[in-house]
Amino acid sequence: MEATSELYDRIVDKSLLIRRLNITTNHVIREADAEQEVRYEQPNLFTDYDTLQVKRNKGQAELDREKKMQKVALTRYDDAVTEAARITGEKIGLDESSQAALDMKQYILMDVISEQPEITVAYFKKDERKACGAYLTLTDNLKKIDEYERVLVQPRN
Repeated sequence: MEATSELYDRIVDKSLLIRRLNITTNHVIREADAEQEVRYEQPNLFTDYDTLQVKRNKGQAELDREKKMQKVALTRYDDAVTEAARITGEKIGLDESSQAALDMKQYILMDVISEQPEITVAYFKKDERKACGAYLTLTDNLKKIDEYERVLVQPRN
């Protein structure tokens, strides 16, 4: 309103007897709606608007396809980097002395299994996607030993 008054004072001849200033506004909309407002174009007789619209649609489709391909490429790249970063290794074979030491520990555990001692076991888990795998450790109370297979049995939780 102040800007309008300043403009009025600058333009109007002070010697004339003008006593009223009327300001009206029409079609007032919010700024956010103005950005979404449909724009109109003056048609001419020499433009084939159907062909122009088809070209615009093709261009938009190409842009959409390119954006989608970029997104897929980035996603696949991230997946490949994540997969390559997973650390896997070969299963280590035991020599005879290590195997004998494990057998001795297993016999000791068979004697105290009724007490369900807490043990920590390192085991090799084969990777589902790679030829290698990883060594994992598990700490829990021992509940059962399969004497025939000579393995510790851990119930699945």
